[in-house]
Amino acid sequence: MSAVESFSINEKSSYERELTVTVNNFEITKQYENLVKKIQLSASVKGFRAGKVPVDMIKKLYKDKIQQELVNTVVESSINEICKTNNIFPISKAEFEPLESFSQNKDFTFTAKFQVKPNVEVNNFENLSFEVTNFVFDESDIDHELQNLRKKMATFITPQRTEITDSDLVIGDLQVKIDDEFRKEQEIKGHMIAMYESNTPESIKKALIGKKIADEVIIEHEFTLPHEHEHHHNHDQECNHQPQKKVAHLYFTISSIKEIILPAIDDDLAKDISDKFQNLDELKETIKLSLANNKKQNDFLQKKYALTKALIDNNDFEVPPVLVQRIAMSIVDEMIHNENTKNLSKKEVEEMLKNNWHEIWPLAHERASFQLKSELIYENLIEKLNISSDSEVVAKLIKNKKMNVEEAEFSSKVDNLLKLIEEKSQITVVNKQLLEKGN
Repeated sequence: MSAVESFSINEKSSYERELTVTVNNFEITKQYENLVKKIQLSASVKGFRAGKVPVDMIKKLYKDKIQQELVNTVVESSINEICKTNNIFPISKAEFEPLESFSQNKDFTFTAKFQVKPNVEVNNFENLSFEVTNFVFDESDIDHELQNLRKKMATFITPQRTEITDSDLVIGDLQVKIDDEFRKEQEIKGHMIAMYESNTPESIKKALIGKKIADEVIIEHEFTLPHEHEHHHNHDQECNHQPQKKVAHLYFTISSIKEIILPAIDDDLAKDISDKFQNLDELKETIKLSLANNKKQNDFLQKKYALTKALIDNNDFEVPPVLVQRIAMSIVDEMIHNENTKNLSKKEVEEMLKNNWHEIWPLAHERASFQLKSELIYENLIEKLNISSDSEVVAKLIKNKKMNVEEAEFSSKVDNLLKLIEEKSQITVVNKQLLEKGN
């Protein structure tokens, strides 16, 4: 016999469902008696052996606990029954609300709200117009990579001079003052500034050029400060605090300077970099091959992104917030547990996450939404257009990318789907430099 006396399903949106359910009195009574017996078996009451406490006493002593468990059991079992018989697959925990006071002596009616994976129907996938990037590189990029390798092979000497030049590594102690207060936690002993690097801010270079050992340099620096929280506040996906703009004064006391000595770009440099190189031409050829592979990968990923974005823009829809948040938290985890943080302690990682949450979470949330919409669109079009996978590609993905069979087949189908859509699209190609070389 069904526990559900009656129910109705309201589709609040593509991903929201609301059930109005009435559970019959017979089921409630049965569940009530089952709970009483369960509690009786384990109840510990002075003067009675385990399992021998009278039922009337159990009902009186554990009245509140029994009612709470009874409500939860009745609600959960009836929702599961309705979802199973109506092919509904919740992706979030149901939030229920009684429509009347609960009693084990009468029918019980409640509403329950939860999110489901939406059924997406993609109709606009032909004759798309979008722009793709063609990454380019030339001899100057090879020279740029050679310069980077040259810097890695550089040596440092202590110069006879005391004035700083643009070829120096400057070492000193850094203090940070914000709101007229020095921040002890941001002090750095032995902080290094590479004057010869293009990514070192020009304002810092300008402030240091010509200065000497023991000089103190004060530099103004504008930055974004995360919202100040109460000590009991937890940083989670609900945080939506606006960052604050601040001006910091950086007090940098110069303790020493090292002059960089760069090796000549010649056959000896190639041999020093690796035994597999006999001369500079072989090193350049390897760099060229690496850039070509980099270009191929970037072209592929950028085209896939541009095409997918065009599909989303032309078939936009709402996605369940619970799934977006779930994916976003996975992305955050990937962002903070990478090569850059492997040497940090758990406390340092948590502090980094706290201080940068206002930047990390919006980025992760945006990426998660894009990823979820992409997958739903792919799934619909693969089924609609009967897209098949390529067995050779699947085998390579399993071997090289360590995917399981299901993941590899889906990835292959997505690639074949995008190739089909690309053939029927209007694409504008824009060239872009493969390497960002800075100043």
